[in-house]
Amino acid sequence: MTVTDWLLALLCLLCTAVLAGMVAPRWRLPVGIGLLGAAALFLLPSSLLGQLIGEAWLGRLEAWAGLTPLPLAQWVHLLLFAVLGLLLWGRHRYLRGPAGAMLLALLALGTEAAQFLSRGREPHWDDAGYNLLGAALGVMLASVLQRLRQGRQSDTER
Repeated sequence: MTVTDWLLALLCLLCTAVLAGMVAPRWRLPVGIGLLGAAALFLLPSSLLGQLIGEAWLGRLEAWAGLTPLPLAQWVHLLLFAVLGLLLWGRHRYLRGPAGAMLLALLALGTEAAQFLSRGREPHWDDAGYNLLGAALGVMLASVLQRLRQGRQSDTER
């Protein structure tokens, strides 16, 4: 491994520790594992990902994505950042608003920028757009769920 590889690994571990530390203790391990998995999807060379996931699974996922207007890579960007937006926005009051929007935007753009340092990956700024769109969808879903929960609480108080 090169110095750059070590720095990327350290950055991923640091971001995972910080973000996983923001959730309830019972969710820290699953969120941490999910974040490390997401980092692997975004930073490991595509050929290695194919070997890790398995060609059969990759073929099934590609076939599913072929039924939609987006290729599999864009679905990965959208879904991972939608989950991240949902978790961060939905679970932390202090991240609802400008601070949360800035954090999600920084993560969306930073993930793509980090690919400049990763061997076997090429950053594409349209992927950063899909990251941002996924984060926005996660925020919207978190907001809807929050309002539904508040509506139920007010109904039970009556």
